[in-house]
Amino acid sequence: MVSAADGLRHEVTLSGLEPGAEYSYWVASDGYPLSEGGSFRTAPTADEADFTFVAYGDTRTGHDIHRQIAESILTLKPDFAVHVGDLVAQGMYDSEWDRFFEIERALLANVPLFPSPGNHEGNDQRYFQAFVLPGNERWYSFDWGNTRIISLQIDAIMPFGTQSEQVQWLESTLAANTQEWVIVVFHIPPYDALPEDEMGYAVRVNIVPVLERYGVDLVISGHNHNYQRSLVNGITYIVAGGGGAELYPIDQPDPDTEAYYNGHHFVLFNVNGGTLSGQVIAVDGKIVDEFELVTGP
Repeated sequence: MVSAADGLRHEVTLSGLEPGAEYSYWVASDGYPLSEGGSFRTAPTADEADFTFVAYGDTRTGHDIHRQIAESILTLKPDFAVHVGDLVAQGMYDSEWDRFFEIERALLANVPLFPSPGNHEGNDQRYFQAFVLPGNERWYSFDWGNTRIISLQIDAIMPFGTQSEQVQWLESTLAANTQEWVIVVFHIPPYDALPEDEMGYAVRVNIVPVLERYGVDLVISGHNHNYQRSLVNGITYIVAGGGGAELYPIDQPDPDTEAYYNGHHFVLFNVNGGTLSGQVIAVDGKIVDEFELVTGP
C-alpha cells in the first residue's frame, strides 16, 4: 500500500520485490478500487535468465493496427516491451497521447514499457511527463537477467556526435558492462534497405563504431515502416517499424539484409541463458521470420 498525494500524475517506487516473481496490483482510493487488477513480473537474476520481451514501433496514426498489435502482445504477456519511437504522430498534442494510452491501456497495466523517443515525439515535454524511465530518461540503461538494454535518443533532434554527452555516456556504459547480452535500442537505424538517409549515415559514423568496439549483440530500431534484419560486422540489426503507421515497402534488399517483411508486425524475443531467439509476428498472427543468436565462442 502507498499513500496518496495531490495531483494528476503519480509515481510510486516499490521496494523489497523478489527477483523473477509475479505481482498483482490495483489502484484504490480510501479502499475503493479505481482500476481493474494488473500484474507484472520482476527481472530474474543473471544465472536464472529465461524471459521474453517484445519490440515494436512507429505506431503513430495507424490506430486500428496499433490496437491489434497491443492486443496480440498482451496475449503473450512478455516480461517487458520496448518501443523504438514515433509512438504518436505529433508529440506536442495532448490528444495524440490520450489516444496512445487509450489503445495501450490494458497492455501497459500488465507489461512494463521502455520507449525510445522518435522524431515525431519532437523532444516534447509530454513524452517525458508520460513515462518514468531510468537515468535522465533521454538515454538510459537497465538490466534484465543476464542482459543489458541501452536506450538512446537518436531522433534527429538530440546531438549524437562522437563528443556529445550522449555518445560519451554510451561509451562509458558499454565499457562498464558485465552482462552476457547487450542490446541497444534507438529510433533511426544505421542500416536499412531503403534509399540512403543522411541521418542513417550519421548514425553509422558516430554510433556504429562504438557498438562494434564493445561487441554489442543486437540493435533494434524503427523509423522505416517495415521489418528488416541485417548482419553487419557481427552485430544483428533489426528494424521493427511496423507498429501501425503507413508502410514503406522494400523493393530490393541490401547485400547485408538477411530477412525483410513489408507488413505490420512486432518482434517477440526470448533470452534463455546464452541463447537469444526471435520471432517476427505479423498483425494477422503469422510468423514471418525466425532467428537465433548465441553467445560465446
